[in-house]
Order: sequence, then structure tokens, then C-alpha cells
Amino acid sequence: MTPATNFKLFQEIIDRSEADTWEEAKKEWSLSYIRFASDDAVAYGKYTCLCGHTHLKELCYIKNEYNLKTELVGNCCIKKFMEDIKSDEIFKSVKKAIKTGKISKVLIDYSHEHDVINDWEHRFFLDVYQKKSKTEKQQAKYEAVKSKILAGVCIRV
Repeated sequence: MTPATNFKLFQEIIDRSEADTWEEAKKEWSLSYIRFASDDAVAYGKYTCLCGHTHLKELCYIKNEYNLKTELVGNCCIKKFMEDIKSDEIFKSVKKAIKTGKISKVLIDYSHEHDVINDWEHRFFLDVYQKKSKTEKQQAKYEAVKSKILAGVCIRV
């Protein structure tokens, strides 16, 4: 990312924030949800980051906690102002889940934080997801919660 691109991202975030400085404006935003762009959407450049980059594949929607605006930034740009964001891990976990059906702790926690699964399902999944053997009832519930997680986070737009 070039300094000009950084500047554009920073200015766009400030313009959409209540604060007037970068250091304050970036604190107003949090990750709302993620999506994957379809191959066609990527090819046609359907999604554009606030920095100006087009052809985004990994979409991060952020929300301002003060004015409730929702904006789209790419996975690379979100890390410019949310240093502790785990977007790479979340996207990697989603890709692995799609490919193998295996759900990671990162994906379990993300699903819970974003109300895909409730408190009970979160605790249950954490208790049993790494067990080698589950009872028939546990296995059935595990599969149901896993399907719910996959449906809730593996969304292509």
C-alpha cells in the first residue's frame, strides 16, 4: 500500500467518523462482519475499498459505534487501523472450514461474537469440537451447530 493510498484510507475514515483526527477516528470503528466476494464480483471489480483498491475478494464491513455508519474495507486495509484484528485468521479459518468441514476455535469465537451461535452453542462446541469420540447425541448437536456456523459465516456475495 502506497503512502497516497494510506492517506486516502485515513481521510475516508476520518470523513465518516465523528472525530476529526486519525488517532481518535480509528477508535470509533469495529469489525461488523466479513464476506467473500464471488469470483465474478472480483473479476468485475464490484467491491472497492475506501482506499480505492478494487477487485476485493475478502470483504470486511466495519461499523462506527457513534454514528452507526457501515463501510467496506479490504482485509489488508482493516489492519491499518485495527492492529489487533484477527481478520486473516478468520478468513483462513472460513476457507479451511469450507474445504475440510473443520471448525477452528477462531471461527467458533467469531461466530459467537457475531450472534451466529448463542452462548450455549458456543460453550457446547468448545467442549466437544476436539473430542475424538462423541456420543450419538453430542455428534448430532455438533453437526447441527457446525452447519449453523458454516451457513452464518461462509457467505459469498
